Amino acid sequence: MKPGQEKANFQEAMAQVAQTDEPAGNFVFILFQDTIGNWPSLDKLASSTATDIFDLPTQSNASALKDQLNMNSFSFFAYSQSQNGVGDSPFNGSPTTSGRMGLVVKINSASVDQLAKSLKDLEQLMLPGLKIMIPAIKETPANPAFSTNVYKNINIRYVNLPAPDLSFDYAVLNDKLIFATSKVSMYAIIDRILNSSNSFNQPAAPPEIP
Repeated sequence: MKPGQEKANFQEAMAQVAQTDEPAGNFVFILFQDTIGNWPSLDKLASSTATDIFDLPTQSNASALKDQLNMNSFSFFAYSQSQNGVGDSPFNGSPTTSGRMGLVVKINSASVDQLAKSLKDLEQLMLPGLKIMIPAIKETPANPAFSTNVYKNINIRYVNLPAPDLSFDYAVLNDKLIFATSKVSMYAIIDRILNSSNSFNQPAAPPEIP
């Protein structure tokens, strides 16, 4: 990411992975590095891309949302989803895929119980605050009405968006806050977290490629 061009670089990366050629059902994890080789924190990325959701205070907690999160432990991802919304099979009948953006952030241990309430306070501000993750949407709903879905005993709050197979979802799973941009991608990242003990975070040092 080049100084002064962080937002444009971020938007370009999001747009590229949104048109992924990956087979349906795959994850693409997105790492950001500055020009001197550092791996920026989520706080730094949010500040440089005008993503202000993490700076907002909540009614249930006087501090900013970011104070309840570990802004150094996070991962951006894209989930390769077929155009018909089925992402977990190569035999879904659709050769065209699109990448649905997502973000996983570790929650500070003292904030896990409080976070769900804090997030509900911010629902009306989430779409404009995280619009950079939804490049396909030109205008977000002015008054989004969130609903609740349950998957594997995990409450998911979501709002459908005016584009095929696109929504904005969030959930709290153990010590992680998850944002996703479709039902299928939310289910997939939940399954991955439940079935994996491995960490997948933006690194503080260069990642090791196996």
